[in-house]
Amino acid sequence: MSRELPVASELALLFEAWHAIQVVRPNLLFIGSDAEVERVLNTLGTSFHAPITCTHAGTLTIPPQRGGTFVIRDAIAMSVADQHRLLEWLGNRDPVTQVITTSDCAVFPWVERGIFLESLYYLLNVMTIVLDGSAERPS
Repeated sequence: MSRELPVASELALLFEAWHAIQVVRPNLLFIGSDAEVERVLNTLGTSFHAPITCTHAGTLTIPPQRGGTFVIRDAIAMSVADQHRLLEWLGNRDPVTQVITTSDCAVFPWVERGIFLESLYYLLNVMTIVLDGSAERPS
């Protein structure tokens, strides 16, 4: 029998996944519409650690500070040069920064096409949460 918490049940997350998000703070990849992602980010916002920095992947601004939570919207809009910068930054982060990445479609097809760095994909995609049928939509 799986246990659910009030906020977790709203997001259809099992206790184990919710506990991981709250305690372990893995990097998360949310796949869904902008409205759905926004709703989930607002719901989870109280569990994010400060400082919270948000950026759009198309105009990626990497925070100078370490720690906290870094939200990157629309992952597939990130240029290859910015992907390399982010990968370097992720490798040099201490204390740990939780990275929350969003996309309106599955990112792995972009990896397969060589448009998105595979190593960055696996760093950002520690836990994937698909919010609607967006992952099935062709990219």
